[in-house]
Amino acid sequence: TAAATAMNLFASVAASAAKKQKSEGKKRLASGMAFLTGWADVALFTKYRGFATMMSGNTLWMANAFVDGRLRDMAYYASVILSYWAGLAAFRRADLTMKKKSLPLCALAVTALFVGSDYINCFADVGARWAPMMMLAAGFGII
Repeated sequence: TAAATAMNLFASVAASAAKKQKSEGKKRLASGMAFLTGWADVALFTKYRGFATMMSGNTLWMANAFVDGRLRDMAYYASVILSYWAGLAAFRRADLTMKKKSLPLCALAVTALFVGSDYINCFADVGARWAPMMMLAAGFGII
């Protein structure tokens, strides 16, 4: 019985270690994603004066533009928010209708939006910020 108890203890420790490794991997993944989201926000705000990954900052900038009477900027931030919502709605609809097939399709859509945004940024007018930012916001909404 001592051998059986030792084996049970060993199995319990091994199972606990496996759960801990799985948990650590999830924590690393979540931390990495949070870092990359923050990095994307800084890079996109520096370039386009807006946030593509979260809409709370855009809402505040839109309110600031409204108070200052800058209607063009207000429309810009409203467009970013609506593009993000469109991405959310597109993902939700795809997820409900196509189930497991939705992820590859959404990955393709996000890739196309990000690459298209980069293409427009490289070959369009230097001051063009609307189209690339709308595409990025829609892509991050899907994600």
